[in-house]
Order: sequence, then C-alpha cells, then structure tokens
Amino acid sequence: DGDCDDTNAEIHPDAEEVCDGLDNDCDGVIDPVDSEGASLWYIDRDGDGFGDPHSTEISCSAPDEFWVERGTDCNDSVPHIYPGAEEYCDEIDSDCDGAESTEIASFFYSDGTREDVTEELWGRTYDVVESGVLRICEGHWLSRVLVDADIDDEVVIEGVGEVVIDAQLEGSVIEVVGELNALSIHNLDLIRGSSIRGGGIYATTVDLFLEDVDLQGNEAEEFGGALFVEEGDIELRNSEITENTSKGMFFGGGAIYLGLGTLTALDSSLTDNHAEGLFSSGGAIHT
Repeated sequence: DGDCDDTNAEIHPDAEEVCDGLDNDCDGVIDPVDSEGASLWYIDRDGDGFGDPHSTEISCSAPDEFWVERGTDCNDSVPHIYPGAEEYCDEIDSDCDGAESTEIASFFYSDGTREDVTEELWGRTYDVVESGVLRICEGHWLSRVLVDADIDDEVVIEGVGEVVIDAQLEGSVIEVVGELNALSIHNLDLIRGSSIRGGGIYATTVDLFLEDVDLQGNEAEEFGGALFVEEGDIELRNSEITENTSKGMFFGGGAIYLGLGTLTALDSSLTDNHAEGLFSSGGAIHT
C-alpha cells in the first residue's frame, strides 16, 4: 500500500521526483529541490535580467518574478550594469567584462541623461551645445571639440586615463564659439592645434579652469599659441604649457594671451614657448 495516486503508474512511494508539479514519490512534497530537472536560480534585484551570483536558490521554477537563471551580474543594484550593457566613459564597468573600456566618449547632460558620442568625436569634430560634462576615455583622439553653448551654460571636458586630443593642425583643439559662462578642462593632453588665435584653446569670453592639462606643440598665427581668451579669468592648476608658438608680426603670447581678466597659476609651468614674429612680444604670456 502507500500509493497516493493509483491511477498513474509513474506515481508510487519508490518513484523518482521530477519537476512536473506532482508528488511523484508520495511523500507529501511536490517538486522538492532534489527533483530531476531542478534549476539554480539567482536573485535579480535590479530587474535587468541578470542575477547576483552570490544569492542562489535551487527549485523547479523561479521562486518569484525576481529570480532568473543567469547569474553573471557584477552589480545587482544598478539596472544598467549587466553583461553586454552599453559602456559609457564613467569609470564604471557597465558590461561586467572586468575593465573600463577605452576609446569611448560620453556626454552627461545636466538633466541626468547621457549619450554615447564616440562616433561623433572620432568624426573629427564634436560640437557641445548645452550644459554638461564631456568625458573622454583613454586613447589618442584625432579630433577637435567645439563648444557652442549659451552664455549661462557651464561645460566640463575631462579625460579618464591617458587622453590625448590631437587637432592635426586643422584648427584649435578646443574652440568656444560665442560667449560661454564657464569652461573647465581636466586631465587632457591638447596637442597640434593650429589657428589664427588660440591654437590649443580659443575663446572670446569665458572663465576658464584647467587642471592636469598639458598643452604642447600648438601654434597661432597671431596671439596665444596655446591659449587665447579675450575676456575672462584663467586658472591653471598642475598644468604644463610647453613648446607652443605665436608666429605673427606685432603679435605674441607664445603660450597664453589674455585680453582682460585675471590669470592665476598654481603648481604649473610654462616652458620653451615662443613669440617668433618680428616685433612680437610675450614668449610665454601676453596680456
């Protein structure tokens, strides 16, 4: 005796439990964890379809809607971090491959949204048109950056890792079009810019902050081989301006030209800059 379903020959006290929703061995338990066909499930707290590899449960079916069969999430508290996710230049391993990607660029808008702009930056010139942060990951970028934002906007451009922006003598490396309230630049090497004014950085009106920035090998036909600001305050921190040139006759500022404003430098150096034109002035700085 002891059969709990004498109409089914596959159900009896000596039967093997399988995942079928039945009490196969008549012990009063339906689909226990040792049933044939039971799966290992991973809790998915952030709902991205990938679970925490350290939080598991064995059962024939998912314990509830928060459990999945893929346990390869490297951060189960953030929904946009999972294997195969799009990488952004934010010092976060979004795709769980164990490393931050290189040669990608992202723009983080002031409203909290973000956009991959790698293709645009590799396309020779990227145009920043509103407030936010442009983050550029490690690589040697053959490109330029135009900042065409409104006067009330603030823009930040920063590198993650070893980042070089190389204008290849095709204009200013970073050019501010129009009037911008404030521009901050961090951890970038700006090289081989060439322009009438401001080979490395050009702006008419802006408050400019540079930190861990190197400007090298830039040139201007008139003023500011590395840096030109017509009106605004310039602050340099831990930056180097080296081997930049202004070439025109009667012009100058091989490294920096500042028309009206305050120039402050802390732990920074200006080395081997030249004003080469006849009657030119300010091999390093012209104000």
